[in-house]
Amino acid sequence: MMTFPRLLPWLFWLSITGFCHAQLSTSLPVFKTRADSLRYAQLNAQLTAAFQSKDFAKANQLMDSLARLRGRTVTGFVQRYQPRFLTLDSALRLPAEEKATLTKLTVTGRQVTSVPTAVFQFPALQELELTETAIRKVPRTLRKIQSLQRVSVINPQGEQRLKLGRNRNIAH
Repeated sequence: MMTFPRLLPWLFWLSITGFCHAQLSTSLPVFKTRADSLRYAQLNAQLTAAFQSKDFAKANQLMDSLARLRGRTVTGFVQRYQPRFLTLDSALRLPAEEKATLTKLTVTGRQVTSVPTAVFQFPALQELELTETAIRKVPRTLRKIQSLQRVSVINPQGEQRLKLGRNRNIAH
């Protein structure tokens, strides 16, 4: 039977490679096929269940299976970013009084090609984060949000540079 101390080197390896299901990793494997991806997800779910039930022998077997699968089927890794702030979709569900005081907001999504007009529902906004969007131009109309001082662009999609329209409020 596998003891927990013997698993520690494995757990360390898993944590630095992003394989541990419980870890909030930003690096995700890219598989050769959809079937390989599904098999990886199934093994990861079984690994989580084995750890929860303290079946370390089963957990060790599953980690070996994950490592073999990774070696045969992973073609690379893709970086995914976790939003730092409340996302626009979630923020739109807030009551009006909370919308009026929200200061930080994340807009995310590869399909987003322009700053959504819904952003203007947050007059106290100080920081806007654009994560993995296809936005090419941050419009001058953002100056209507006078408190907005910072626009962060994280992992923009596409090859074109992002343009910031003239704006006296945005300093960063």
